[in-house]
Amino acid sequence: MLQDYVLKAGRLNYGLGPLGVRQLAYQFAVANDKPIVKKWVNGASFEWYCGFMRRRKCLSVRKAQATSLSRATSFNRHNVGKFFNNLRSIKARYNFEPMEIWNLDETGITTVQNPQNVVAEKGCKQVNKATSDERGCSTTVFLEPQAAPIRAVG
Repeated sequence: MLQDYVLKAGRLNYGLGPLGVRQLAYQFAVANDKPIVKKWVNGASFEWYCGFMRRRKCLSVRKAQATSLSRATSFNRHNVGKFFNNLRSIKARYNFEPMEIWNLDETGITTVQNPQNVVAEKGCKQVNKATSDERGCSTTVFLEPQAAPIRAVG
């Protein structure tokens, strides 16, 4: 049950770090009246954690990628479909030429905290950790592409 909870929390962008897994194991043992080792004060011991991870081949410790809560909740089928429907209607309304459509590169500078390592499913391509936007602001720098020099052909 503990393994299932850790995997589910990771999929929901709320992955638990090693210390969080140890604390959860302690709370789980207390709630189920399991015998607790004396050195487990507020969490399972590091030795227990190492054994738990060794026995659970589907788990690994991964570096999480920071994902704001608004981004995590907004990226869904409805919103993505709405974006592409709006794009299609704007292209049809204004009849843009290919040279009028720009591909922009941007660099984001953020002051939001970096997430800790989390225990997640082994082999998962991307591991996210929800962060709050309230603790920092995001500044976007737009880099305008330079036009290619005009060459005379002839």
